[in-house]
Amino acid sequence: MLRNKQTIVLNMSNECLDAPYMPDDWDVRLDYYEMSGINCYLDDESGKNIRDDLRKYGPEGIHYIDNGNYHYLSLLFLEMIEEDFALVLYDNHPDMKPPTFGGITSCGGWVLEAAERLEHLKRIYMIGMESALIDELGTLHEKVVYIKSHKDGDWREQRVIDGITNEYELVDNDISEVLANESLPLAISLDLDVLKEDEFQCGWSQGIMTAAEMKSQVVSIINNHDVIMIDVCG
Repeated sequence: MLRNKQTIVLNMSNECLDAPYMPDDWDVRLDYYEMSGINCYLDDESGKNIRDDLRKYGPEGIHYIDNGNYHYLSLLFLEMIEEDFALVLYDNHPDMKPPTFGGITSCGGWVLEAAERLEHLKRIYMIGMESALIDELGTLHEKVVYIKSHKDGDWREQRVIDGITNEYELVDNDISEVLANESLPLAISLDLDVLKEDEFQCGWSQGIMTAAEMKSQVVSIINNHDVIMIDVCG
């Protein structure tokens, strides 16, 4: 069950408020589109200001965080969680690239930063990525325990145990079976570029999942697990 249904909208670009995935109304709206140092990368000053605002609300609830250039905002919510948890990430990109500029937080590396920096984050389940992007990473962080990626239109499923990646098959390709033994509360982060292009369009490469598949899986996760928070970006 989702602990808190408070809805927070973070307006980063001033271009997504009318996007189809945005809610009709919300409890809190925070506007940062005039702030510098936030597009794709988050500089220290802007990061401090946004963190100060988010601490007023805590990590629980549903967060709409603009487009994928700002997916790093998930990290800012995750770092407020003060109990052990697992992350369920839907994304066409693994977002685990080492930082190009020192230790700066980025949309392409925030998951790796979370894995390395957040003590309470114990396991990561990655769903919907391009297999080639996973392969480019080489050795995965030890907290990654499951990957569902796609190659040539087909799903590829892998478990990572003691640093060894093992491929296997699930009949229904359903994350619910994978999470059946997960006892920790969950954080869910959804980048809608995981969806097929004929169902959702963004400015970068996309996945093969249908909206119905994603909705069914997320609803199942919420019904069967303790869910701390959900983030959505497009």
